[in-house]
Amino acid sequence: MKIISFVMMTKRIFFLILFLLAFKAMNAQKLVIRLQDTSENIETLNEIRKLYFSGNDLKIDFHSGADDTYAVADIRKLYFTETVSVFENNPGTNYHLKVYPNPSDDYILVAGIPENILTIDIYRNDGQCVLKIGTESGNIKIDTCQLASGLYFINAGGFTSKFIKR
Repeated sequence: MKIISFVMMTKRIFFLILFLLAFKAMNAQKLVIRLQDTSENIETLNEIRKLYFSGNDLKIDFHSGADDTYAVADIRKLYFTETVSVFENNPGTNYHLKVYPNPSDDYILVAGIPENILTIDIYRNDGQCVLKIGTESGNIKIDTCQLASGLYFINAGGFTSKFIKR
């Protein structure tokens, strides 16, 4: 009798975990790439290791090791679903970038930069790199007065976060 109870309890826990993982995946933030032919490719952000522009291409590297390339001329629109988060944890590491205040007016503080990272790049939401900043520590204050209002991405050695400049 106890063995049957244990098996039933194990199955219930397994299905509960499966449901929670499926629910999380349904609500995960996604990148939508709408192409000129009006088709859309949708990628879950927590599956993307690196998103960058190289020449005239948008390149996406996934945690699984796969990659995708889109010609910029073929892209009609890029946008995100769900709410934009302030910071993201990076799977398999103890690091995550924290950006505050967010939204910002004159400056941002970036914390949680891994020790071996020497530069931080700030990108506009269209992928254009607007600032490259050298860093020697895990925390840095960045002057944002010269940036136009909008959404920006910070990349420090593959670790990424977002902030809004007012």
